Amino acid sequence: MKNRKEFQSRIGLRRHQRKLNEQKRNEIKIKNEEWEMLEENPIKKWFSNFCNHTTIHDITYLGQSNLHWSESPLSTVVESTIFPVSEISFPAITICNTNRFHKERFLKAKDIFLPDADRETREEFQLFLTNLNNSQFGAFDEFDEKAFNLTPTMELKLNSLNLTEVFKFVMLSCEEIIFNDKCWWRNKYFNCCDNLIYLQRSGYGLCYSFNNAVSNIGLRRKVEKLF
Repeated sequence: MKNRKEFQSRIGLRRHQRKLNEQKRNEIKIKNEEWEMLEENPIKKWFSNFCNHTTIHDITYLGQSNLHWSESPLSTVVESTIFPVSEISFPAITICNTNRFHKERFLKAKDIFLPDADRETREEFQLFLTNLNNSQFGAFDEFDEKAFNLTPTMELKLNSLNLTEVFKFVMLSCEEIIFNDKCWWRNKYFNCCDNLIYLQRSGYGLCYSFNNAVSNIGLRRKVEKLF
């Protein structure tokens, strides 16, 4: 009787082990099939990579294959079906150039703002601007340590400078970014840079904004209300 129970127990263990091995093989097979499908479809691979790295709001969720709607449901309620489109506010648009500095003006900046400084101070000033060009709000830990290792002379020079004016000088102008000087808005032509687009401080430096509620001087500048 005892031997029979031991025999049945061994058979049960073997069946259980075979079942576990079969489940494991199926999981590996599914993963391999998913990977092969991803390799066979470069567009899907590119889109998945884009979704995982983009900063565009909500797009990251599109690339999460393991995210189910039932876990994070979204319900939309239409408040009114007769609300006119003309009453919907036009969104604000902000343009930030990834290349913040104009090369020629960047090289001239030390002559314009530090005309009487010695060579070492000018080189430090140029290095300081280079680090500012590569930094952004929220990532100051990546700021080059050399930018903070300034000589006393350079510190005095920086204290006397208006860095906003320095940025305005070295950055690309609105006319250099918006090639067409005429913008069509509310059935009229306007000069884009003089009437519609304004400087805007942001985490990426000075940018150009259209229809933003706040301008660079902190005043409300909704163009919908101006024209």
